[in-house]
Amino acid sequence: MKIECGKERRQSVMKNNKRFTIVMALTLALAMAFSSVGVNAAAKKLTLKASSNTVAVGKTVKIKASTKVSWKTSNKRIATVSSKGVVTGKSAGTATITATSKTNKKLKKSIKITVKEMPVVDNDAKTVTIKCTVTDKVNSKGPIKHWFIVNEKGGKAKEALLNTAVSTDDFYNAIRSVAGDRMWNNKYGVQFKGPESIDDQVAKNVGSADYAKFDTTVAWGDKTYKLSDIITKPEYDGEKYDGSYDIAFAGNIDSQRKIPTGCITCFGGCWLGITSGHDTKMDVHYVPENLPAKGQTVTVTYTLK
Repeated sequence: MKIECGKERRQSVMKNNKRFTIVMALTLALAMAFSSVGVNAAAKKLTLKASSNTVAVGKTVKIKASTKVSWKTSNKRIATVSSKGVVTGKSAGTATITATSKTNKKLKKSIKITVKEMPVVDNDAKTVTIKCTVTDKVNSKGPIKHWFIVNEKGGKAKEALLNTAVSTDDFYNAIRSVAGDRMWNNKYGVQFKGPESIDDQVAKNVGSADYAKFDTTVAWGDKTYKLSDIITKPEYDGEKYDGSYDIAFAGNIDSQRKIPTGCITCFGGCWLGITSGHDTKMDVHYVPENLPAKGQTVTVTYTLK
């Protein structure tokens, strides 16, 4: 009887072990099946979310994907993208960043990232610096009109000596960050004519007399020039200019938004320029000197006085 009981126990244990093995196998199979379903479901949908759709040149933004993807940019000169979805701004413009699912190559999603050229602000030094490109006006045989720096997409871009990718809004905000609200005017509709200056308007109680003034320099390579070395022989209607060469925070952002000439800095006093001369007639003419060839890059720095 004892022998029979021991045999029965062994058979019972073997049956239990067999049942356990079967149950475990089924459980593992079901787990794998559900896991496979989850992967396939994720691969059928792809969403992207960027920390920002705008990035400054030299800065980065991160794009997150809902599944594992590979990344590609439409233009490496404007923006690059890493294997982790980190986008680096290279130059002003718009690039399309495309993500492709690693488990389903037909599954793609794109997002546009705008790269902006931004002013460099040093609040301690009270300076604002922007990059500009020399235009064909540098080759003018005669005097050119009062425009100095205009946004490259502005209505007066072809008239200016220098173009910049910096927008008028971004430049206004940068100048305001070091000068505060000390501007001549910020109301749309205030206008004046060619023979007049900002100081002439102030004398007529138009705008504020408490506007900030800046020393302005232009540099490239190891050379730095004062504004008076770049803008030479200024005159209006035969009358030579012999003023300060100071550049005023003119303001004018509301006027600029309504009439987008793109004027960053006008040497002549201006009711559209963000900055401009204050003691110069609006229609002043000048001869450009000491600049590199057309297409070269220079940096212009405004230092609060």
